[in-house]
Amino acid sequence: GSLGAMSLGLLRRGDAQLLPVLNELKTDYHQLVKAYVGSLRGVLGAALVDPVVGGFARGPAGSAIVSVAEILLALVAYGASYFLVHPVHIVKKATSTIECMWVESVVGLANRYMRLPLVGDVWPANGGGTKEYLYEVAANTLVAVVSGLNLLGPVPANGTQPNGGGVDAMFMAGLADRIVEENVGFNKAWGLALELYKRYEARIMSPDPGKPFWELYDVKKITPRKEWLETINETIREIAQYI
Repeated sequence: GSLGAMSLGLLRRGDAQLLPVLNELKTDYHQLVKAYVGSLRGVLGAALVDPVVGGFARGPAGSAIVSVAEILLALVAYGASYFLVHPVHIVKKATSTIECMWVESVVGLANRYMRLPLVGDVWPANGGGTKEYLYEVAANTLVAVVSGLNLLGPVPANGTQPNGGGVDAMFMAGLADRIVEENVGFNKAWGLALELYKRYEARIMSPDPGKPFWELYDVKKITPRKEWLETINETIREIAQYI
């Protein structure tokens, strides 16, 4: 797909293509060819680093070590331009699990030595229209930002349903800005993230996928419907009092 898009000029100089590191610490000729052609065309390589917590790397600590190793692998093998830190739990999946947030946080802190453009992937289990979804996004954002990561997402319902939209990313970005502006400390951010985690932990294993885009938004105006916007604003006020 990437090669076809580049040959047709749909992926242009300065655009990015996804270059996954295969679990764990592997690659193949498909990824290497994409990376090479991308380098010739001026297409940036976005390396996806997604160790499986509970897989070959064992628990969170092993997954954090493997994450760093996979970042270095992608730097050498792909010449990647930036790196998507996306630990995934072998059962719970979402990056908003306590285990995966810990991995993102530790890898972000390790970047003081690597000094590379790292991005924390925000991949909640629940979907748009639910409070749990917003709590997941908020907790993951708090941890990622104070650990020095940039942000990507959020992707609702573990990437299985079209149950999100642009206002979700605005919610995430607004919170990230607030964390920086208020100079929220590492311990305080983690404390609030753990408090938010209690509010959605029970739904991680049986998440509510929420509602599809066309039920959350006015598709003609491309604006969030009143009910969803009110839920978001209510959650913003709820979180703001702790920051």
